Amino acid sequence: MAILVFLNGSTVKDSEFFKGKIELIIGVDGGFNNIPPKLLKNNRIEILGDLDSIKNLPQKYKILQYPKDKDLSDFELTLKYIHNNYKDQKVIIFGLTGGRIDHQLFNFFVLKNYIKDNYYIGETENEIIYFCHNFFTLKGFKGHTFSLFPLEKLNELTIKGAYYSLDRQDVDLYQSLTLSNIITGESLNITVKTGNFVVIVNKTQNKW
Repeated sequence: MAILVFLNGSTVKDSEFFKGKIELIIGVDGGFNNIPPKLLKNNRIEILGDLDSIKNLPQKYKILQYPKDKDLSDFELTLKYIHNNYKDQKVIIFGLTGGRIDHQLFNFFVLKNYIKDNYYIGETENEIIYFCHNFFTLKGFKGHTFSLFPLEKLNELTIKGAYYSLDRQDVDLYQSLTLSNIITGESLNITVKTGNFVVIVNKTQNKW
């Protein structure tokens, strides 16, 4: 079972996650408009946010409305809602990128505070984005380009199954050491002693 979250950024036309078992779909403010019509049928839908980006708000769904003047973004309020009500769930986020660059950056760093609770994945038209705590394993993407983006200092980072491997190397937050790598093994295996990080995998196989 998965929770699908739709934000108001660039989204996808279709996804393998649309075909799996869905426990809940959350439209975050204007992200409700990005939910494909086929998913509005036979799924539990909730709308969350200050609702300043939705016209003709549908009343048949559960609505969690917040004031426009608030200290948290609609996305962080959504993460808190999931944190308080669900644990050990796969949470797929659409619309995580696109639009304002400040929103994108805050989305990534806000997620750092919730990685331990659930398994968060973002999907765009071209990439799959995995939010990771301490370790990450991926199979079936041999030949695909990926980058590892630290969300904090990583202690003893090890990367196996990639063109550029690492063995227990410390990586600071503002380094480009782990930008642009290629999966060469049947599986990609990443571990750190401590630290949270993001792995961004290109959906298109690299011709190398």
